[in-house]
Amino acid sequence: MARVLIIEDGLMIQGYLRRVLRVAGFQVESVLSGEEGLKAVREYRPEVVILDYWLPGANGLTVLSQLKLERPGLPVILLTANDDPEVRREALALGADRFEVKPIDPQRLLDVVQGVLGTASG
Repeated sequence: MARVLIIEDGLMIQGYLRRVLRVAGFQVESVLSGEEGLKAVREYRPEVVILDYWLPGANGLTVLSQLKLERPGLPVILLTANDDPEVRREALALGADRFEVKPIDPQRLLDVVQGVLGTASG
């Protein structure tokens, strides 16, 4: 199954995302900051990234820009509690494949991840 990297500083959210994805058969790594996320993308070589907007240091949009420079084809799902239309517009303009708002239910999470991987069942 595909490798997923979660870049999320909220430990409860991170744990929830990890559990849902692992139960579904995904290989999952997670980190707490954008800087760690960029390093993990280089080392872990994920097939999809779930990226929080609010991170310590650089925000998710800054991290997204760097990810897309380094690995343009890497699917990135921006996951945030900030349902601001301007943030959504900017995230999609920077190359986010999906913009999802927390909380996200387990089936939606799996559908979105499978969708960006091109393996959605329909």
